[in-house]
Amino acid sequence: MEDILKAASQFGEVYGIIGGLHSTPAESLEGFKLICATHCTEQKDQIKQIYPNAYLEGGAGRIIEI
Repeated sequence: MEDILKAASQFGEVYGIIGGLHSTPAESLEGFKLICATHCTEQKDQIKQIYPNAYLEGGAGRIIEI
């Protein structure tokens, strides 16, 4: 995930991320305005704790307005 975020940032500011973050370190998500961690995110509790204003619980059927 970190490699994908690094590549995406070459095209401009990355607003946020939605999806399964696997074992992505919570610290690498700094600066995002939206973090919606879904299935297979190992660090979900830590991400919620570190980024409470950016975190949004994800899942099937979740509607996110940006």
